[in-house]
Amino acid sequence: MQMFARTGALENTGEPFSNHRENILGTAKKLVENTKQLVAGAAADQGQLKEAALAAQKTISDLAEAVKRGAGALSIDDVETQVMLLNACMDVAKALSNLIDSTKDACGKSSEDPSMDRLKSSAKEMVQSVSSLLKTVKSAEDKASRGTRALEIAVDAVSNDIKSLDN
Repeated sequence: MQMFARTGALENTGEPFSNHRENILGTAKKLVENTKQLVAGAAADQGQLKEAALAAQKTISDLAEAVKRGAGALSIDDVETQVMLLNACMDVAKALSNLIDSTKDACGKSSEDPSMDRLKSSAKEMVQSVSSLLKTVKSAEDKASRGTRALEIAVDAVSNDIKSLDN
């Protein structure tokens, strides 16, 4: 993905980034819920853990697709922001992989077992990576809307100039 962004080959949707923002945020929120289910699954049986892992796997796939579409909506001149978004999503996927591994290791073990500490650490890492993704989305949105704000300011300035000519 990064390679596509750097070469300008990331598919541009022609839509503004703001159209993709809500989908990214909603999917990230769902992934946080999946994280809670995974952590709870470590204390449950293998079946519940498997269901939670499968749900998280689907959600991370959906998130990756939403981020890819969102990155594609950014200007071709804003490759760095595209790459930042894709990297942030990749960090979330890595954190999820670590969390799934940690839950498998901790499943069925006592709360005193060292694997439970690793599970807590992995869960924190997961939440931090999702938080970082959300900050990156906010930054991308701010950059994407900067041109619109500049245009609105220019229109206001022209309107004020016209009004001053009328006086």
